[in-house]
Amino acid sequence: DRRVNDTLRYAACLAALGKVSGAIAAAKEVMVAPDSQCAPILPAVLYEIVPAGQGKGKDSELADLLTLAQKCHERTTVDGKSDAGKMFRLAKSYHLRKAEEKVAQLRAGGIVRV
Repeated sequence: DRRVNDTLRYAACLAALGKVSGAIAAAKEVMVAPDSQCAPILPAVLYEIVPAGQGKGKDSELADLLTLAQKCHERTTVDGKSDAGKMFRLAKSYHLRKAEEKVAQLRAGGIVRV
């Protein structure tokens, strides 16, 4: 869990510093995490890494990264009896829909906040 979260935070910092290729590479490292550790990937990519890196010449690559993050989100497993697991399940389709909208915007070249 720490490796995933810390790597995603590092990737967001890189994107904010304009090192978008490095941010994408770092974020891709966690895409192989076990299904039980994938929950933070899509929110971090969608709400932190992509906004920090958008408009810096790598929007197509960010769209690809976001697509990978969606796949991770779809395969995420949670404890459906825990409060966190229940909240994840309730928000899952919302985040996937927002990610799909952002992918379309990135591919179209538009900068729209999510």
